Amino acid sequence: MAALWVVFFHVSGLWEGEMPVAGLGYLGVDLFFILSGFVLAHVHGEAFRRDPLAAYPPFLGRRIARIFPVWLAILAIFALKHRTLEIEHWFIYAVLAQAWGAVPTQLVNPPGWSVSLEWAGYLLFPLLAFVPLRLRSTAQRLATIAVLLGALLAGYLIAGGISIHDDERWYALRFVCEFMIGIVLRGLVAATPDSRFDYWAAISGLVIVAGAIVVPMIGRNLAADIALLAAFTFFLGALAQADGPLARRLAGGFVHWLGERSYSLYVVHWLFVETLWAKEVPTLLKAALMVAGSIVAAAILYAVVERPARRWVRMHL
Repeated sequence: MAALWVVFFHVSGLWEGEMPVAGLGYLGVDLFFILSGFVLAHVHGEAFRRDPLAAYPPFLGRRIARIFPVWLAILAIFALKHRTLEIEHWFIYAVLAQAWGAVPTQLVNPPGWSVSLEWAGYLLFPLLAFVPLRLRSTAQRLATIAVLLGALLAGYLIAGGISIHDDERWYALRFVCEFMIGIVLRGLVAATPDSRFDYWAAISGLVIVAGAIVVPMIGRNLAADIALLAAFTFFLGALAQADGPLARRLAGGFVHWLGERSYSLYVVHWLFVETLWAKEVPTLLKAALMVAGSIVAAAILYAVVERPARRWVRMHL
């Protein structure tokens, strides 16, 4: 749902002012960063603890298959629309290095800045995960999460940003802190005795929804962003331990279907936003076409590009 939240955020720009829920959709990226660290630690953490050198090549191969086929397929379509771009810019975007300081990140498919940072995180995973995977106690893990949130807050306070979305210079810090929070959170969940966490997942989920409704109405602010990041962390941790109706509902149906296609949705949606933005059609219809077109295209990309590429890598690694 994080990817769909980002889509709603971009589509909401068709109207003036901040919209409830959609107006904070930029935080869908932050939710994804935390979740990414959590999932990678869950799948690969033990292998990296035992032997990082042996774990790294298959890990990187799977990550390449996960992000590059879809990214390059959509970049090729953008190349047909943006023919004036310099060849070196296309190369930098093709290797997902646009958020590393070489070129502006908004030249082609602007949401790709976060994919670029994710790719950097995959390359640096043994370093980013080294300490988080070796924390031993609940107290250490909770303190580390607090320190990472504090570092993120301090960075944006120094920059004078109104919200976490405002200053692109600090996006790398944004990714590193949140990605590492996800890795630490996985260890925290693994160390927590099994219990019923559905209640706490529901409460934290309601807090997130309430914040997403209220904050855009009163104006973005950095404190609210950090508080919601803390709520995301608690929600994901509780949900990972939950075994009640909420957890089962979020693990199935449309949410599960969309989750499998979330990366394709994230990469493709700007193509529809950019193409339809200036069209002379009613705004509500335009928004509906952007969202529906993005979801349909994501389903096609997943079936034709993403899933076959991942299957091929699993068969050959």
